Amino acid sequence: ELARARGRRGAAPPGAMHMASEAEVANVLAKLDRCDAVAAGVPSLVARLRAVQDVHQHNADLHARLDHMRLVQEDLELANRRDRELLEALKLGLKENVEAVQANMAVLQRGA
Repeated sequence: ELARARGRRGAAPPGAMHMASEAEVANVLAKLDRCDAVAAGVPSLVARLRAVQDVHQHNADLHARLDHMRLVQEDLELANRRDRELLEALKLGLKENVEAVQANMAVLQRGA
């Protein structure tokens, strides 16, 4: 490839290729330095991303538990409403039974 490059440009002066190579090496080293700077921050970035992922997962778990709690609360409210209705029916039935017993006792006392 070097011979092809010389053939296209003509014969290069004796140190020109060396200078071009040094410039390319310097350019590559500068790019590597920038990559090293970025690469140095990758572990902390990964740690922060994992922390954010953990927070999001915790948030999703919390929402799932809250949804479940809402369903349980609705079931409990329904059961409470039914229990109140049954209690009212029981009170009414007991009141009617007491009245019937009192009426029967009155009849028995009058007959005795």
